[in-house]
Amino acid sequence: MLTIVTLVPQVKSDDEGKYGGSMLRCIMHLVSKGGVAELFRGLVPSLWLVSNPVVQYFTYERLRIAAVLFRGGAAGGSVNALDSFLIGALAKMVATVVTFPLQLAQVQVYKTGRPMLQCLKDTVQANGATGIYKGMAPKLSQTCLNSALMFLFYEKLEVLIGAALLAGRAH
Repeated sequence: MLTIVTLVPQVKSDDEGKYGGSMLRCIMHLVSKGGVAELFRGLVPSLWLVSNPVVQYFTYERLRIAAVLFRGGAAGGSVNALDSFLIGALAKMVATVVTFPLQLAQVQVYKTGRPMLQCLKDTVQANGATGIYKGMAPKLSQTCLNSALMFLFYEKLEVLIGAALLAGRAH
């Protein structure tokens, strides 16, 4: 007899079994608790957070072009490994600093159900203007390294794939 082993980790929550394992029961519970609007709580901050990768990629591209031009290359040129690593980290840092208050507000919206702007206002009133950046340092250390490596590999893969495509056309 063949036994199939699943390698998917099992996630347990405090509410395990609360809805009988049914997504429909969970949805019905949420709707009965807060109406249809309860299904969309936190949607607005989540939509605002799409700005993070937009800021990140925009910043990366602008810094990359500046680095190439600084070295005397053409705007479409490539950057070296160290440049792509540093520019990737800096781009993520800029994106995180710009959008971190939205990430903080998103968590508070999920917890409290209050509107996003009210959550931000309450945080500033309770902790001062710097309160909207509380906890950002660990986030920066994790995401900046991740982004730096991602852009390093991206640039190197782009060069390799470009070379392979050119070699394919030559044959």
